Order: sequence, then structure tokens, then C-alpha cells
Amino acid sequence: MRKSILLFIDLVPNKGSCPPEKFYKMTGAYEILVAGPLCRYAEDMIPTMRVLAVGNEKVRRTIGQPVDFGKLKILYLTEMIYAFNPPFRKDIIEGMKTAASYFRTHYGVEDKEVKLPILYDIASCIISELNRCVPDLTASILGGTGRPLSVKWDLIKSLFGKSVFSLNLNICMNFSHFPLIYSQGKNTYYHEMMQKVYQYFDNLLDENTVLLLPSFPTTAPYHHELILSAIPTIPYSGLFNFLGLPVTECHFGYDKEGLPFGFQIIGRKNNDNLTIACAIELEKAFGGWTSPGKV
Repeated sequence: MRKSILLFIDLVPNKGSCPPEKFYKMTGAYEILVAGPLCRYAEDMIPTMRVLAVGNEKVRRTIGQPVDFGKLKILYLTEMIYAFNPPFRKDIIEGMKTAASYFRTHYGVEDKEVKLPILYDIASCIISELNRCVPDLTASILGGTGRPLSVKWDLIKSLFGKSVFSLNLNICMNFSHFPLIYSQGKNTYYHEMMQKVYQYFDNLLDENTVLLLPSFPTTAPYHHELILSAIPTIPYSGLFNFLGLPVTECHFGYDKEGLPFGFQIIGRKNNDNLTIACAIELEKAFGGWTSPGKV
């Protein structure tokens, strides 16, 4: 499976989607479960976003506008320091540095590695916020249908492919309130911390600044392998759904096994045009998507 350009932004309405609308109303998940277009080529983001951003005129009218890369400032993160977080692969780090070097060489812009110690508790913050928005995951999944379900028995059934729910979902339903993962007594602390993180990113990113961050610490995992690293890797993409920041996922290369890797281009709120423009520029410079048969 080849990675393409992927955008996570809070522009596309969830109404009419699946799970049904009542799921979102019942859980408050409208705050975090957001969608964006998946395109093979970065330039296809422009017409797609003009259609999808109808509800956000501020973003819609800027999509596709010329960007002065001479004013650009590149920040990049080579490690995220929090509990049990796996290290980034070296080829992904080198890819980010190469991208930053390209803008520095061709446009004379500033690029800088940053450290974000404020993210030390971010995985716990996100889990706490998820449980705040979806306090009863099992009831939310069932959608009030009244269907009886023994989550423990269904977890066992899923190990043998006999459950109607995936193994991942069954694990979430069984362990979403596990004491070592979630403490209800710390909800207020983590909610306040998330507000501080939002303010920190608002100060860090101005109208001409983007942050480069790996989309995932490794290339594509094996089937079900993600279960083992699900909690430690939540912040990579989930954080920006919570913060409501525009993120363009940029394919950049392949590892020695031919698996694709890339990184996220993160911008200030409503600054989608800048993240998309950067992805288009990097695609022109480094080739972007390549047919799997030609890797």
C-alpha cells in the first residue's frame, strides 16, 4: 500500500456519515472525529478542498493562492519525549531534514530543530479527552440499539475471527478505562494541560511557519502489529485532530523494503493553504507518488 497525500482538518462535516449522526450527538465526538481528502497528487488537494471547505469561507478563499516561500520558516521535530514512545526511524528523520534543506537552499528560509517538552504527558491527555468525549464507548458503538453484548466474551471471539467487531475495537471497549491507562480523577488536570498545549502551538506557529513531524515513527506495520503500539503512537496524528490544526501528510520516500514513509506538514489554524503549498512544492522537487511497480 502506497502512502499518498492525506489531510486531517476540521472542515468536512460528519453529518450523514457512518457511524450515524446520533453517535456524534450522543458522544460529543464532533469535536475530534474529523475528515479530510485522500489524493494521489498534492495538487489535487486544491480543487478538492475548495469543495469540502464550503463551511469555512476563511479557508476556502485562500486555497490555491500563491505562497511566498521566501517568508517561510521551517521547524522540525526529530523526537517526541513521552512515556513508551518508540523512536523515529532514521530514514524518516533524514527525509524531514532533506525537505527543510530544500527550502533553505532554494528560498533562503530559516529551518530549525525544536524540542517540545510540553508534550511529555500528551498521550495521557489525549486518552483523557477521548474518554471525556466518549464516556461509554460500548454504548456509543452500539448506537442505542439495545443489542446485548458481553465485551469480554466478544474480545475472546475476536481472537478467532468470530466477532462482528474488529480486534482493535474490542480491545478499546475492554481497556478504555483500564486504571494504568486512564484515571478519571485526573480529567481536569489533563484538560487544562491540553489547553496549554493548544496555546503553545498557537504561539509556535504563525502565518508563515510550518512544523514537520513524522506521521508515524516507522513505516507500515504488519496486520495487528499496531495494537501493541496504539497508545504510544496516538499523538502523532490524534493530537492535531484535538487541536484543530491543518495537517498535510506528505509522501517522501521508500525504505529498503519498498515501504513508503512520509511526514506531516502542520500549520496554524485555518492556514491550510500553506501546508498544501509546501506539499506541492516538495512533490515537484522530489517526485511525490510513484507507481508501486516502479519502486
